[in-house]
Amino acid sequence: LGTFAAEGERGRLPRGALTKRKDVYLVLRALCKLSMKGAGGDSGSDQLATKGKLLSLELVRCLLQCAGDVFVGHDRFNECIKQYLCLSLLKNASSILSPTYQLSASIFSVLVEKCRRTLKSQFSVFFPMIFLKPLESNQFQTTKGMITSYDLYSQWVVLFRCLYHLCCNKQVLSDIFVNYDCDLNESNLYERLVAGLVRVVQGGIPTEGSGFTSTMEFNLKFFALQCLVGVVKSLASDQDQGEAAEAGE
Repeated sequence: LGTFAAEGERGRLPRGALTKRKDVYLVLRALCKLSMKGAGGDSGSDQLATKGKLLSLELVRCLLQCAGDVFVGHDRFNECIKQYLCLSLLKNASSILSPTYQLSASIFSVLVEKCRRTLKSQFSVFFPMIFLKPLESNQFQTTKGMITSYDLYSQWVVLFRCLYHLCCNKQVLSDIFVNYDCDLNESNLYERLVAGLVRVVQGGIPTEGSGFTSTMEFNLKFFALQCLVGVVKSLASDQDQGEAAEAGE
């Protein structure tokens, strides 16, 4: 149990607190492993396995949303996220099943909000894979017609919902720009995000074979525009704070 005590806590925390931390760790690890079962096929034939995977992902999302400072800043929990949860996202984020993709995107959105400082290398992989690839792609990966136009549209709606939440968070945008666009060894994630959103607004959605109606296409362009407005408002709030600070001096 000693490994579940943070720096400065060893010998001071009661055994019960350490036991609870270990239980949380074991539960998270078990849920991540369960969420990976059947992740490769996603044929929909094994309904029981699919339901179990979706339930596991849902529980992981709830656990992360309720996580506090001890969880976010503890090495053991960060190791569990890197070793098990990231592998689960890698296998589930490209799923043709809409609920699986939706939960994976939501989980990653929570990780961005709470754990991005300890997951820099993982962020540079999953952010393009989950959020940027659809914006930059010239064609839809429909896997031989196994995904319907409604499911495809639902995935895009979830994508823009998560992106809008990130685009309205000025601290997240600042961290992305500083840690990646300003790093010569990293990809320009902030630039690619804005360029991808502009591309969709200007009609860059691949419609061939998608089955989208004109209303669906209009909605997706509108959602992308909302994300861009969120980015501009975040930049404007930073500028206002800077001007207020200068005026105070």
